[in-house]
Amino acid sequence: MKKIITKSAKETQSIAREFAKTLLGGEFIYLIGDLGAGKTTFVQGLASGLGADSTRVKSPTFVLMHEYPASAGSIKRLVHADGYRLKEMDMVEMELDEVCNLPDTVVVVEWPERLVAGNSECKVTHKIRFDVISENERGIEI
Repeated sequence: MKKIITKSAKETQSIAREFAKTLLGGEFIYLIGDLGAGKTTFVQGLASGLGADSTRVKSPTFVLMHEYPASAGSIKRLVHADGYRLKEMDMVEMELDEVCNLPDTVVVVEWPERLVAGNSECKVTHKIRFDVISENERGIEI
């Protein structure tokens, strides 16, 4: 794992755009960190790096999941899910099972600790950790 310190939201997004270049499709990524740690900001950069409209990326806390069309090589869709307001929900119930292994899709999940695998066939490919260091600085462990 690589630990990176970013000093702004733009820098966090830049790191995510670079990370996007390593993705092939079919990834299922956990984003782990406290409120305000930069998870959604990271997804905005990831969306940009995957050819999606990053200005549309908002935290899916109340709708649970957003999908964005992407255009990076074989990747055609970015799915952004958020388990924050859930007490406990099965990934199958949340319908993540339907998208997690698709070769043209990248799935990122904020607050994955609030979800349970149940009968899910989703296999986590990356766990990215976020820490608040100061008002503007974030630690990102990829």
